[in-house]
Order: sequence, then structure tokens, then C-alpha cells
Amino acid sequence: MILNPKRCKEMRLFFGKMPPTFPPLKQGNSVLETKETFKCLGLVIDNKLKWDNHVDELIKKASQRLHILRVLCRFGAGVDELKQIYISLVRSTLEYACVVWQGGLTEKNKLGIERIQKRALRIIYPSLSYEKSLSLLNLDTLETRRQKICTRFAADIVKPDHKLHYHIPPISRHGYQTRNKNRVNFKLRTERKKSSPIVYSIRLLQA
Repeated sequence: MILNPKRCKEMRLFFGKMPPTFPPLKQGNSVLETKETFKCLGLVIDNKLKWDNHVDELIKKASQRLHILRVLCRFGAGVDELKQIYISLVRSTLEYACVVWQGGLTEKNKLGIERIQKRALRIIYPSLSYEKSLSLLNLDTLETRRQKICTRFAADIVKPDHKLHYHIPPISRHGYQTRNKNRVNFKLRTERKKSSPIVYSIRLLQA
């Protein structure tokens, strides 16, 4: 397979303070462009494996789509229609591939994402509190929904026939009545490992 150097980028992952110096990466006679952030399959990935840039883009995109809700509301759309539009166009954007990045969110990231849903519900129910609007529309907070999505993902990958099952350490099985009976035990040395998608999701499932 021949790679097109114009479509290839180099990203160097380093988590220390002083990154080492490497010679430029080449494809043939072409030097590949080095990027600190790069968008791949809809995810904005940076060289620190943090999600601030991705969350900023999610919020910007979802905020633009809130305009649709405002227009429909002005033209007399009902609550059910507004709810469906919100779920289809706005919430789906905020939850795209959330299994990948949920474990790595900061509190600031979480608040920024949740603020979009608060704005949407204020359009649907201008005079009600966020909690009351959630109850009337039978909606969860976005944080709760992301955790449920991650839990379902974990429940799938612990099945032996799942494509990602080989990433999981052998399940500890014994006859003793302990809290760790039939559990997946990871060796976790860093916070980055704890927040990785598979580890985070399975720990959430076993909590």
C-alpha cells in the first residue's frame, strides 16, 4: 500500500515537560506535517490525549444546532416535537463516540456539555428549572446518560465473543464470597490508564 504524504500527519505523544527531539518523519521524499491536534473519525485528538479541544468543538457544533429549536419554538412546535428534534440533532452530537472520551473529561468539560442541555430545555420550558424540565421530559442528565452508555459498552465487551474482549484481563473466579468475586482486575499505575475507555467502562460496570 502506498501512502499519500499530503493526507498523512505525524503526531508525537509525550506526557513529560521536555519532549525529546526526533528527526522529521518522511514518506518518500516528503516530510510529514507534525500536528498537536488532529481530527480523526469525528474525534479531535491531541498529543496529550486530553479532550478539551474535542469538547470545545462539540459544544460549538451543538450550540449552533440550538438555533433550530428556537426557530421551531417561535413557529409553534409542540413540546414532543421539540424534544425529538433536540434528541436527534443536539444530544446525538454531544454523545458521539462518548465511550472513547467520557473517562477523560474534566469537571469543566462536563459542566460545559451539560450547559448545552440546560439551554435546550430552557427553550422548551422557559419558566421551569432544569430539574423540573428533566422530569417532565423524562430525560437524564447528560453525565448520567454517558455513564449508562459506557456501562452498556462494558457489558458487551466482557462477553467472550466480542471483538474487543481480548483487551480484557482474565476474570478472577473463585468460590469465596468476596467483593472481588468474578471481577475483571486491571493493573492501574496511572490516572491516564484509569480513564482509558475500556478500563473506565468496566470499572463503572463493576462499581
